[in-house]
Amino acid sequence: MKFLLFLILARYAVRCDDESNYYVIELPEDVPRDYKKPFRVYWNVPTMQCKSKRIPFDNLHEKYGIIQNKDDSFLGESIAILYDPGLFPALFKNESSGKFKFRNGGVPQEGALELHLDAFKSAVSQSIPDPDFNAKQSQAASLYILKPFQRTKFSIHILGTELQYVADVLIKWERFFLHLRPDVKDLRVVLISPNLNPSNLPLDLLRNAKLCEQCRTSNRRLLFNFEDKKSYLDYYTSEDFILPDFVCAFNPSIERSSIYDGKDPWPATLKCIAKLKTPFLITAYSQEELSRDLSRIQGCCTFDVLAQPKHNNFASIRPDRNFITDDEMPLLFKNYCFSVVCGV
Repeated sequence: MKFLLFLILARYAVRCDDESNYYVIELPEDVPRDYKKPFRVYWNVPTMQCKSKRIPFDNLHEKYGIIQNKDDSFLGESIAILYDPGLFPALFKNESSGKFKFRNGGVPQEGALELHLDAFKSAVSQSIPDPDFNAKQSQAASLYILKPFQRTKFSIHILGTELQYVADVLIKWERFFLHLRPDVKDLRVVLISPNLNPSNLPLDLLRNAKLCEQCRTSNRRLLFNFEDKKSYLDYYTSEDFILPDFVCAFNPSIERSSIYDGKDPWPATLKCIAKLKTPFLITAYSQEELSRDLSRIQGCCTFDVLAQPKHNNFASIRPDRNFITDDEMPLLFKNYCFSVVCGV
Protein backbone atom coordinates (compact mmCIF):
# COMPACT_ATOMS: atom_id res chain seq x y z
CA MET A 1 0.00 0.00 0.00
CA LYS A 2 1.43 3.35 -1.07
CA PHE A 3 -1.00 5.49 0.79
CA LEU A 4 -2.19 6.10 4.33
CA LEU A 5 -5.94 6.24 4.64
CA PHE A 6 -7.22 8.48 7.39
CA LEU A 7 -10.95 8.24 7.91
CA ILE A 8 -12.16 11.61 9.13
CA LEU A 9 -15.55 11.33 10.75
CA ALA A 10 -17.47 14.59 11.06
CA ARG A 11 -20.79 15.19 12.74
CA TYR A 12 -23.15 14.95 9.81
CA ALA A 13 -26.46 13.35 8.96
CA VAL A 14 -28.11 12.74 5.59
CA ARG A 15 -31.79 12.02 5.20
CA CYS A 16 -32.65 10.43 1.87
CA ASP A 17 -36.16 8.96 1.89
CA ASP A 18 -38.06 8.00 5.03
CA GLU A 19 -37.65 8.75 8.71
CA SER A 20 -35.77 5.54 9.43
CA ASN A 21 -33.08 6.03 6.78
CA TYR A 22 -30.34 8.19 8.26
CA TYR A 23 -26.60 7.99 7.74
CA VAL A 24 -24.79 9.42 10.75
CA ILE A 25 -21.06 10.07 10.91
CA GLU A 26 -19.65 11.12 14.24
CA LEU A 27 -16.22 11.99 15.58
CA PRO A 28 -15.66 10.91 19.22
CA GLU A 29 -14.66 13.71 21.53
CA ASP A 30 -11.56 11.97 22.94
CA VAL A 31 -9.81 11.07 19.65
CA PRO A 32 -6.33 12.67 19.57
CA ARG A 33 -5.78 15.05 16.67
CA ASP A 34 -2.58 15.99 14.86
CA TYR A 35 -3.52 19.11 12.93
CA LYS A 36 -0.06 19.45 11.33
CA LYS A 37 -0.09 16.02 9.66
CA PRO A 38 -1.47 16.03 6.10
CA PHE A 39 -4.46 13.83 5.40
CA ARG A 40 -7.06 13.08 2.77
CA VAL A 41 -10.82 12.96 3.20
CA TYR A 42 -12.76 10.28 1.28
CA TRP A 43 -16.52 10.39 0.69
CA ASN A 44 -17.50 6.97 2.01
CA VAL A 45 -21.25 7.63 2.16
CA PRO A 46 -23.91 5.95 -0.05
CA THR A 47 -25.47 9.23 -1.17
CA MET A 48 -25.96 8.12 -4.79
CA GLN A 49 -29.50 7.07 -3.80
CA CYS A 50 -30.28 10.67 -2.83
CA LYS A 51 -30.32 11.77 -6.48
CA SER A 52 -33.88 10.51 -6.85
CA LYS A 53 -34.86 12.89 -4.02
CA ARG A 54 -33.08 15.76 -5.77
CA ILE A 55 -30.45 16.01 -3.05
CA PRO A 56 -27.16 16.24 -4.98
CA PHE A 57 -23.75 15.40 -3.55
CA ASP A 58 -21.71 16.14 -6.65
CA ASN A 59 -18.43 17.99 -7.09
CA LEU A 60 -17.40 17.57 -3.45
CA HIS A 61 -13.74 17.59 -4.45
CA GLU A 62 -14.05 20.91 -6.26
CA LYS A 63 -16.08 22.45 -3.44
CA TYR A 64 -14.43 21.02 -0.32
CA GLY A 65 -11.43 18.96 -1.42
CA ILE A 66 -13.18 15.65 -0.52
CA ILE A 67 -12.13 12.76 -2.77
CA GLN A 68 -15.20 11.27 -4.42
CA ASN A 69 -16.05 8.84 -7.22
CA LYS A 70 -17.29 10.24 -10.50
CA ASP A 71 -21.08 10.77 -10.53
CA ASP A 72 -21.10 9.88 -6.78
CA SER A 73 -20.99 6.15 -7.62
CA PHE A 74 -20.39 3.62 -4.83
CA LEU A 75 -17.71 1.75 -6.82
CA GLY A 76 -15.50 3.94 -8.92
CA GLU A 77 -12.08 5.15 -9.91
CA SER A 78 -11.19 6.69 -6.51
CA ILE A 79 -12.98 4.60 -3.86
CA ALA A 80 -14.01 0.95 -3.89
CA ILE A 81 -16.07 -0.54 -1.07
CA LEU A 82 -16.31 -4.32 -0.84
CA TYR A 83 -18.93 -5.94 1.39
CA ASP A 84 -18.13 -9.47 2.59
CA PRO A 85 -16.07 -10.69 -0.40
CA GLY A 86 -14.90 -14.29 -0.49
CA LEU A 87 -16.14 -17.17 1.65
CA PHE A 88 -15.69 -15.96 5.21
CA PRO A 89 -17.06 -18.47 7.79
CA ALA A 90 -19.83 -17.27 10.09
CA LEU A 91 -22.49 -18.50 12.51
CA PHE A 92 -25.97 -16.99 12.22
CA LYS A 93 -28.46 -17.48 15.04
CA ASN A 94 -32.20 -17.62 14.40
CA GLU A 95 -33.62 -15.40 17.14
CA SER A 96 -36.98 -17.18 17.19
CA SER A 97 -35.83 -20.81 17.18
CA GLY A 98 -32.38 -20.34 18.70
CA LYS A 99 -30.91 -22.61 16.01
CA PHE A 100 -27.57 -21.80 14.41
CA LYS A 101 -27.02 -21.64 10.67
CA PHE A 102 -23.55 -22.37 9.34
CA ARG A 103 -22.06 -20.30 6.56
CA ASN A 104 -18.90 -21.67 4.96
CA GLY A 105 -18.24 -24.02 7.87
CA GLY A 106 -19.27 -21.63 10.62
CA VAL A 107 -15.83 -21.20 12.23
CA PRO A 108 -12.40 -20.49 10.68
CA GLN A 109 -11.11 -24.01 11.37
CA GLU A 110 -13.96 -25.44 9.27
CA GLY A 111 -13.55 -23.01 6.38
CA ALA A 112 -11.89 -23.76 3.05
CA LEU A 113 -8.97 -21.33 2.83
CA GLU A 114 -8.05 -22.01 -0.82
CA LEU A 115 -11.65 -21.66 -2.00
CA HIS A 116 -11.99 -18.48 0.05
CA LEU A 117 -8.85 -16.94 -1.47
CA ASP A 118 -10.04 -17.78 -5.00
CA ALA A 119 -13.47 -16.26 -4.31
CA PHE A 120 -11.89 -13.23 -2.64
CA LYS A 121 -9.59 -12.64 -5.62
CA SER A 122 -12.53 -12.95 -8.01
CA ALA A 123 -14.61 -10.44 -6.02
CA VAL A 124 -11.75 -7.94 -5.89
CA SER A 125 -11.08 -8.33 -9.62
CA GLN A 126 -14.74 -7.67 -10.44
CA SER A 127 -15.09 -4.69 -8.10
CA ILE A 128 -11.64 -3.22 -8.85
CA PRO A 129 -10.74 -4.21 -12.42
CA ASP A 130 -7.87 -1.71 -12.62
CA PRO A 131 -4.66 -3.62 -11.65
CA ASP A 132 -2.94 -0.30 -10.84
CA PHE A 133 -5.74 0.87 -8.53
CA ASN A 134 -3.43 1.57 -5.55
CA ALA A 135 -0.71 3.14 -7.64
CA LYS A 136 -2.32 6.55 -7.28
CA GLN A 137 -2.26 8.07 -3.82
CA SER A 138 -5.79 9.42 -4.22
CA GLN A 139 -7.31 5.92 -4.43
CA ALA A 140 -8.56 3.89 -1.48
CA ALA A 141 -10.32 0.57 -0.93
CA SER A 142 -12.45 -0.35 2.07
CA LEU A 143 -13.30 -3.91 3.09
CA TYR A 144 -16.35 -4.69 5.23
CA ILE A 145 -16.93 -8.14 6.68
CA LEU A 146 -20.46 -8.75 7.88
CA LYS A 147 -20.28 -9.90 11.51
CA PRO A 148 -23.40 -11.80 12.63
CA PHE A 149 -22.47 -11.29 16.29
CA GLN A 150 -21.38 -7.66 16.00
CA ARG A 151 -21.86 -5.94 19.34
CA THR A 152 -20.10 -3.53 21.68
CA LYS A 153 -20.12 -5.83 24.72
CA PHE A 154 -19.08 -9.48 24.88
CA SER A 155 -19.02 -11.89 27.81
CA ILE A 156 -17.15 -15.21 28.10
CA HIS A 157 -17.40 -17.76 30.90
CA ILE A 158 -14.36 -19.97 31.62
CA LEU A 159 -14.99 -23.07 33.70
CA GLY A 160 -12.77 -25.06 36.04
CA THR A 161 -9.50 -23.18 35.72
CA GLU A 162 -6.97 -22.22 38.40
CA LEU A 163 -5.47 -18.73 38.49
CA GLN A 164 -1.99 -19.96 39.35
CA TYR A 165 -1.76 -21.43 35.84
CA VAL A 166 -3.38 -18.61 33.86
CA ALA A 167 -2.66 -15.40 35.81
CA ASP A 168 0.31 -14.46 33.63
CA VAL A 169 -1.63 -14.88 30.37
CA LEU A 170 -4.90 -13.10 31.21
CA ILE A 171 -3.76 -10.01 29.29
CA LYS A 172 -3.64 -12.10 26.11
CA TRP A 173 -7.42 -11.82 25.90
CA GLU A 174 -6.71 -8.32 24.62
CA ARG A 175 -4.41 -9.51 21.84
CA PHE A 176 -6.36 -12.55 20.74
CA PHE A 177 -9.88 -11.16 21.11
CA LEU A 178 -10.13 -7.39 21.38
CA HIS A 179 -7.58 -6.82 18.63
CA LEU A 180 -9.48 -9.24 16.35
CA ARG A 181 -12.92 -7.83 17.19
CA PRO A 182 -12.75 -4.03 16.80
CA ASP A 183 -16.54 -3.80 17.27
CA VAL A 184 -16.27 -4.99 20.90
CA LYS A 185 -15.67 -2.17 23.38
CA ASP A 186 -16.05 -4.17 26.61
CA LEU A 187 -14.86 -7.76 26.92
CA ARG A 188 -15.81 -9.41 30.21
CA VAL A 189 -14.14 -12.71 31.13
CA VAL A 190 -15.71 -14.57 34.06
CA LEU A 191 -13.64 -17.35 35.62
CA ILE A 192 -15.63 -19.82 37.71
CA SER A 193 -14.19 -22.70 39.73
CA PRO A 194 -14.56 -24.28 43.19
CA ASN A 195 -10.76 -24.07 43.41
CA LEU A 196 -10.04 -20.94 41.41
CA ASN A 197 -7.46 -19.26 43.64
CA PRO A 198 -5.77 -21.79 45.93
CA SER A 199 -2.57 -19.69 45.99
CA ASN A 200 -4.43 -16.58 47.16
CA LEU A 201 -3.16 -14.40 44.33
CA PRO A 202 -4.04 -10.67 44.60
CA LEU A 203 -7.27 -10.42 42.60
CA ASP A 204 -7.31 -6.62 42.56
CA LEU A 205 -4.00 -6.59 40.70
CA LEU A 206 -5.21 -9.20 38.23
CA ARG A 207 -8.35 -7.18 37.50
CA ASN A 208 -6.32 -4.12 36.48
CA ALA A 209 -5.15 -5.30 33.10
CA LYS A 210 -3.10 -2.62 31.34
CA LEU A 211 -4.23 -2.41 27.73
CA CYS A 212 -2.26 -1.10 24.78
CA GLU A 213 -2.32 2.59 23.92
CA GLN A 214 -4.71 2.11 21.01
CA CYS A 215 -7.27 0.29 23.17
CA ARG A 216 -6.97 2.89 25.91
CA THR A 217 -7.44 5.71 23.41
CA SER A 218 -10.59 3.98 22.12
CA ASN A 219 -11.94 3.56 25.68
CA ARG A 220 -11.98 -0.22 25.35
CA ARG A 221 -12.04 -2.35 28.48
CA LEU A 222 -10.94 -5.83 29.49
CA LEU A 223 -12.89 -6.84 32.60
CA PHE A 224 -12.37 -9.89 34.81
CA ASN A 225 -14.76 -11.47 37.29
CA PHE A 226 -13.32 -14.11 39.64
CA GLU A 227 -15.96 -16.47 41.06
CA ASP A 228 -13.95 -18.55 43.52
CA LYS A 229 -15.24 -21.44 45.63
CA LYS A 230 -18.33 -21.74 43.44
CA SER A 231 -19.64 -24.40 41.13
CA TYR A 232 -21.19 -23.22 37.89
CA LEU A 233 -24.61 -24.02 39.36
CA ASP A 234 -23.83 -21.75 42.32
CA TYR A 235 -22.88 -18.92 39.99
CA TYR A 236 -25.77 -19.60 37.59
CA THR A 237 -28.31 -19.22 40.42
CA SER A 238 -26.63 -16.21 42.05
CA GLU A 239 -27.54 -12.53 41.70
CA ASP A 240 -24.10 -11.88 40.20
CA PHE A 241 -24.73 -14.07 37.15
CA ILE A 242 -23.93 -12.40 33.83
CA LEU A 243 -25.40 -13.94 30.70
CA PRO A 244 -22.54 -15.20 28.50
CA ASP A 245 -22.10 -14.98 24.75
CA PHE A 246 -19.74 -17.97 24.91
CA VAL A 247 -18.79 -20.61 27.47
CA CYS A 248 -15.35 -22.27 27.47
CA ALA A 249 -13.81 -25.26 29.22
CA PHE A 250 -10.13 -25.74 28.41
CA ASN A 251 -8.90 -29.32 28.86
CA PRO A 252 -11.67 -30.12 31.38
CA SER A 253 -11.41 -33.95 31.08
CA ILE A 254 -15.16 -34.17 31.69
CA GLU A 255 -15.26 -37.94 31.18
CA ARG A 256 -12.87 -38.55 34.10
CA SER A 257 -13.58 -35.45 36.17
CA SER A 258 -12.64 -35.47 39.83
CA ILE A 259 -15.15 -35.37 42.67
CA TYR A 260 -15.50 -32.06 44.49
CA ASP A 261 -17.15 -31.96 47.91
CA GLY A 262 -18.39 -35.51 47.41
CA LYS A 263 -20.15 -34.68 44.13
CA ASP A 264 -19.42 -34.66 40.42
CA PRO A 265 -20.12 -31.03 39.35
CA TRP A 266 -20.45 -31.67 35.61
CA PRO A 267 -24.06 -32.95 35.34
CA ALA A 268 -25.43 -29.81 37.00
CA THR A 269 -22.99 -27.62 35.07
CA LEU A 270 -24.01 -29.09 31.72
CA LYS A 271 -27.70 -28.63 32.49
CA CYS A 272 -27.10 -24.92 33.16
CA ILE A 273 -25.13 -24.51 29.91
CA ALA A 274 -27.82 -26.35 27.94
CA LYS A 275 -30.47 -23.95 29.26
CA LEU A 276 -28.40 -20.96 28.13
CA LYS A 277 -28.44 -22.16 24.50
CA THR A 278 -25.05 -20.53 24.14
CA PRO A 279 -22.08 -21.98 22.19
CA PHE A 280 -19.91 -24.13 24.47
CA LEU A 281 -16.28 -24.66 23.50
CA ILE A 282 -14.44 -27.71 24.84
CA THR A 283 -10.77 -28.55 24.26
CA ALA A 284 -8.83 -31.71 25.06
CA TYR A 285 -5.37 -33.27 24.87
CA SER A 286 -6.45 -35.78 22.22
CA GLN A 287 -9.38 -36.45 19.92
CA GLU A 288 -10.06 -39.72 21.76
CA GLU A 289 -10.40 -37.86 25.07
CA LEU A 290 -12.58 -35.21 23.45
CA SER A 291 -14.87 -37.85 21.92
CA ARG A 292 -15.34 -39.39 25.36
CA ASP A 293 -16.10 -35.95 26.82
CA LEU A 294 -18.70 -35.32 24.11
CA SER A 295 -20.33 -38.68 24.81
CA ARG A 296 -20.69 -37.75 28.44
CA ILE A 297 -22.02 -34.29 27.55
CA GLN A 298 -24.67 -35.78 25.28
CA GLY A 299 -25.53 -38.29 27.99
CA CYS A 300 -26.39 -35.48 30.41
CA CYS A 301 -28.29 -33.11 28.10
CA THR A 302 -29.22 -32.57 24.47
CA PHE A 303 -26.67 -30.52 22.57
CA ASP A 304 -26.22 -29.75 18.90
CA VAL A 305 -22.63 -30.22 17.74
CA LEU A 306 -21.66 -27.01 15.94
CA ALA A 307 -18.07 -28.11 15.26
CA GLN A 308 -17.04 -31.76 15.23
CA PRO A 309 -13.88 -32.78 17.17
CA LYS A 310 -10.79 -31.83 15.21
CA HIS A 311 -7.23 -30.61 15.61
CA ASN A 312 -6.86 -27.06 16.89
CA ASN A 313 -4.52 -25.03 14.69
CA PHE A 314 -3.93 -22.72 17.65
CA ALA A 315 -2.99 -25.46 20.12
CA SER A 316 -0.04 -25.12 22.47
CA ILE A 317 3.32 -26.21 21.08
CA ARG A 318 4.86 -26.68 24.52
CA PRO A 319 4.77 -30.36 25.55
CA ASP A 320 3.69 -31.58 29.00
CA ARG A 321 4.52 -34.97 30.48
CA ASN A 322 1.65 -37.44 30.57
CA PHE A 323 1.72 -39.16 33.96
CA ILE A 324 -1.63 -40.94 33.56
CA THR A 325 -1.44 -42.80 30.25
CA ASP A 326 2.26 -42.48 29.53
CA ASP A 327 2.31 -45.75 27.55
CA GLU A 328 -0.30 -44.41 25.09
CA MET A 329 0.86 -40.80 24.73
CA PRO A 330 4.03 -39.76 26.59
CA LEU A 331 3.65 -36.06 25.75
CA LEU A 332 0.55 -33.87 25.87
CA PHE A 333 -0.24 -30.51 24.26
CA LYS A 334 -2.85 -28.27 25.83
CA ASN A 335 -5.93 -27.49 23.74
CA TYR A 336 -4.71 -29.94 21.11
CA CYS A 337 -8.21 -30.39 19.68
CA PHE A 338 -11.59 -28.72 20.10
CA SER A 339 -15.30 -29.02 19.58
CA VAL A 340 -18.22 -26.57 19.89
CA VAL A 341 -21.71 -27.58 21.02
CA CYS A 342 -24.88 -25.68 21.86
CA GLY A 343 -27.92 -26.55 23.95
CA VAL A 344 -31.10 -27.27 22.03
